[in-house]
Amino acid sequence: MGVMGLRRLLASRWGCIMKEGHEGVFQDMSHPLSSYFCNSSHNTYLTGLQMKGEATVEGYVAALNRGARLLELDLFDGEAGQPVITHKRTLIQPITLRDTLRAILKRAFLTSQFPVILTLENHVSLPQQKVMADLFQEILGDHLYIPDKDSSKKALPSPKELKNKILLRGKKLDDVDDEEEEEENGTNGVEKSVAIHCALSALISLPSVKLSSQIYNDLKSHPLDGSASLSETKVDTLYLAESALAAYTAHRFVKSYPKGLRQDSSNMFPMNSWIQGVQAVALNFQTTDEALDVNQGLFRVNSNCGYVLKPDFY
Repeated sequence: MGVMGLRRLLASRWGCIMKEGHEGVFQDMSHPLSSYFCNSSHNTYLTGLQMKGEATVEGYVAALNRGARLLELDLFDGEAGQPVITHKRTLIQPITLRDTLRAILKRAFLTSQFPVILTLENHVSLPQQKVMADLFQEILGDHLYIPDKDSSKKALPSPKELKNKILLRGKKLDDVDDEEEEEENGTNGVEKSVAIHCALSALISLPSVKLSSQIYNDLKSHPLDGSASLSETKVDTLYLAESALAAYTAHRFVKSYPKGLRQDSSNMFPMNSWIQGVQAVALNFQTTDEALDVNQGLFRVNSNCGYVLKPDFY
């Protein structure tokens, strides 16, 4: 057969490693959002290192083209009253929220009709938060998902129900401090948290919550639409402690992210998060490594739509 013949065989439908019928969407997409693993990007705007890379809207375009359905926006006050996206305490030049949202909307549903989640790391003053809220509504229009008033008491909608919708994930009024912002900024909770404008709060469909050491208590007290963020270090600690995190993630959407020491944009290995049912393992899509290969392997099935149903034992 030869090398070229073997290569052609493996690339053909007869030699494809993918199970027949799994190239398209074959899974039941009508379960709550918490029942699915979600292809997720970390610091999506970066195209290089965490401290010296470049911020660009192309980062969002590239992530969406590769199947990502959760994107991150680090938001700060910009000039002329317009919010911008950049990395805190770095020399990275900002990009405007307006340009970013336009780019996201243009590519959001070309590779998949299932929902896109925008995680907001909010460092914006109240006046520009109102501008943010207006931009989300103006640019995203009917694609922006607005949660029901009683959403905290109901299971999350399904990917099928959320087709062609964009969800905002972040702090709402009366939320506790966000663990992810504290670790990435090195504040350990000392930095004063940003107040939340009511107009922006009303648009958040996955409000931030903080996971405590008493996870079973959190199961009772946290809203059903609450979404915690866990650092790579915290995930590994909970895994070694055989914690009840899997019971928590069975009903709530959780994101994990690389530890702050990964300034070279290297990736955490996603398996410890997935084993505990963590839905969104945020990876640096600009870095090609084994962790990203494993991530792409998981999401290659189900038409690379960005969502893979968890096994029954979850």
